Amino acid sequence: FPSHDTAEKKSEWFIDFRDVPEAPKKVIENAVQIWASNFSSSVPVNLEVSWKEEKDLSLLGSARPGSFFNSFPGAPNKNIWYPSALANTLSGKDLNPKQSEILLELNSSTLWSLGEQSNQGFDLFTVVLHEIAHGLGFQSNIEYDQISKNGYVSRPTPFDALIQLPDGKSLMQLCSQSSILGQNLTSNLYRDWE
Repeated sequence: FPSHDTAEKKSEWFIDFRDVPEAPKKVIENAVQIWASNFSSSVPVNLEVSWKEEKDLSLLGSARPGSFFNSFPGAPNKNIWYPSALANTLSGKDLNPKQSEILLELNSSTLWSLGEQSNQGFDLFTVVLHEIAHGLGFQSNIEYDQISKNGYVSRPTPFDALIQLPDGKSLMQLCSQSSILGQNLTSNLYRDWE
């Protein structure tokens, strides 16, 4: 795994390891350094990393924001729910100092590759990079009910606001609880990255 100790830091990150063995810690720290050199914030990011046994071996890990915020000073759109780290960055302060900005869980039952020229197991470095992206807000809060075929969006994220229908309209322009939203969630959607 690459070391990024010399890269310019654009944000300060603090890691709270929960039952994580010593061997994976350096890999996790290196993945965090990638984000620290690419995510700009004057507010430190607190990352809680838990090492837990999961019976489902297909689940490598998961991450989520510690909280979501809307209508705070500095929010570009008062109707969007921003994940902790992004909300803190936009507001210029920690909106909930008692809660970590990102909660990351890694499956201790997984056969992990920790770099060091190992070809066995899943690449922990890549999984941590990926999961932190979810914790930073690369995720959707939109839900789809397979029984009713309805779509639901009660707390849209910035990611959700970028989803477009094939005709160029925003998915957020549809009723927030409807079969029309559900129909569109099961069709071709696009991301507006511009």
